[in-house]
Amino acid sequence: MVTPDQFREIALALPEASEQPHWDMPSFRVGKKIFATLQPDARTVVLKIPVIEHEHLIESSRGAFERAAWGEQGWLRVNLGTVRRSDLVELVEEAWRSVAPKRAQRALDDPP
Repeated sequence: MVTPDQFREIALALPEASEQPHWDMPSFRVGKKIFATLQPDARTVVLKIPVIEHEHLIESSRGAFERAAWGEQGWLRVNLGTVRRSDLVELVEEAWRSVAPKRAQRALDDPP
């Protein structure tokens, strides 16, 4: 289980990540590009994950993942109560990489 505060910590630890309001929920961005949102129920997050990975994650997750309403655009809903922290860390980084500029990715890959 991952709490909303733990999720926030994971997302904001990535280079150039920031938290900004998006409609009625917090969004996590690099610049103006969103890579994650914390849903109003505070029990789920939505991550920008390549659509090709969705089916495998959903089938292997025992309820941790489900397709978001706008899933065809690459968004996957994650249940914080059932996802393993290690899996979430990997997926948040993958979502971040989908929008982060190369310089930010280099800062993560090759820290000073």
